Amino acid sequence: MYHFEKKQNQKAEEVARALESFSRLFSEECVREKWFDPAVLAELTGGNLALAAELAELFLRQGLLHMEALLRENGVTLKDIRFNAHALKGSARCVGAVRLAHIAEKTERKAAEEHTPPNEEELKTLQETAEKTFRAAEEFYQSYQKTLSA
Repeated sequence: MYHFEKKQNQKAEEVARALESFSRLFSEECVREKWFDPAVLAELTGGNLALAAELAELFLRQGLLHMEALLRENGVTLKDIRFNAHALKGSARCVGAVRLAHIAEKTERKAAEEHTPPNEEELKTLQETAEKTFRAAEEFYQSYQKTLSA
């Protein structure tokens, strides 16, 4: 076996072990409902739990800012909606927040292609999904913090 293949297999094993650890830090509902896909986070971080927790915290902070901008009632342009929905979609995909990424993409597409802002029901769906996703990110981060003190 070539050195490269050995390294690749070793990395895959590390990520698989990390996935098991990551999955324990997310609630079953969180994974089942696709608020987060631990496999994405494990692969992205190469199995580094500390990095995953840091990314979850960063995602939470940035996501809250983008949601705040999307939910503002005055002075929000279609360009603002596209920008914030796009940023939210990208960061959600990066950490494995599958459902939020999908809804943010729909919001972005509607603003870009239909030149209309999301209606009240669409905003409510986006907000509820974001809240559940952000809560899951916070729980993951807090669970990681508890492992440090244990």
